[in-house]
Amino acid sequence: MRTINQLIIATSVAAVLALPGVTSAREAGTRYHAKLSAVQIAEQANGRALFERTPVVRKFSVSVEGMTPRVQLDVMVANIVVGTMTIDSYGQGRLEMDSVFERGDGPGTWLPNDFPVIDGGELVKIGFLEGNLQEVKIEEN
Repeated sequence: MRTINQLIIATSVAAVLALPGVTSAREAGTRYHAKLSAVQIAEQANGRALFERTPVVRKFSVSVEGMTPRVQLDVMVANIVVGTMTIDSYGQGRLEMDSVFERGDGPGTWLPNDFPVIDGGELVKIGFLEGNLQEVKIEEN
């Protein structure tokens, strides 16, 4: 069964790559980036968020540092809670989600169906950090 699923995925990727003008799934995609900074308080905390959309997959990741250690924080995009991030004892945290299920994926790694539509300008907020997603050019290989 696993071999059949792998064959179906490989065939789907090959079909996308065979489209005119598409040489890689990354080239055909759109990427958005947000620098996250502290709002209304003088903290050394910062972070970044990245959303990438291709014909094959959607990915969202957020990383932060300088946060209050050992807390859980909601990750919000466009005022919708999309996940929860655990801050470690060093004040760092990371959340990665995508739309492709892979063996070993744990809870919270799957991009929810109600994930907001990203067109640029959406606010990403984690605790007192926030920033707006902006489109970034993907250079062709």
